[in-house]
Amino acid sequence: MPAPMHNVRKVPLKGMQAWRIPFLVAEDCAGLGAGFVSTQRTVRRLERKIKLQPDRVRQFCCGPKFKFDVRCKYLSESNDQLRAFLHSKHKQLGTKIVSDSAAGTADAGDKLLGLDGLVDLYMAGPNCQPFSKMGKNHGRADERSETFRDAINFILKRKPKTFILEQVPNIKCKTHRSFLKHIIDKLRSLTSVPKTGHRR
Repeated sequence: MPAPMHNVRKVPLKGMQAWRIPFLVAEDCAGLGAGFVSTQRTVRRLERKIKLQPDRVRQFCCGPKFKFDVRCKYLSESNDQLRAFLHSKHKQLGTKIVSDSAAGTADAGDKLLGLDGLVDLYMAGPNCQPFSKMGKNHGRADERSETFRDAINFILKRKPKTFILEQVPNIKCKTHRSFLKHIIDKLRSLTSVPKTGHRR
């Protein structure tokens, strides 16, 4: 399920009682907001596929009648023009739109974004110039790489159910290998189980 069952609620849907399933999205370095649009389209396709299933399958999934309530809770984008475009598209949706990708981990966002899986899907496309062959390829020495740090911090603090991180293939080269390993180790720490001692 995209969200815990305690978040599911019954609402009127085209004159009928239906299950509405919240699906909350957050995105850093959003650009034109294509990630959220793609998520909406994917969810609609999923709805259509589930509706074509036999009644017993639909009952097991989420009830006989349902609708995913896809909402974008938070977007960050540093470019003023792109941010203005996002404001125009999300004006009626109540989306929090900010310029600094570090804002997603600020304590002020705890109520909006939660601390343990309130966000169903988190997406980020941190600046690629620090790791690209087309740029200076300075990696962590380039201040623009801080957006990558912000994305990792968001995941570690908010613990979204699912996340997608985008970066250029060159981040796997020898120059950036240690940095990439550091990132992967941090993300793996989310699923690690602490060892417990045994009394003799």
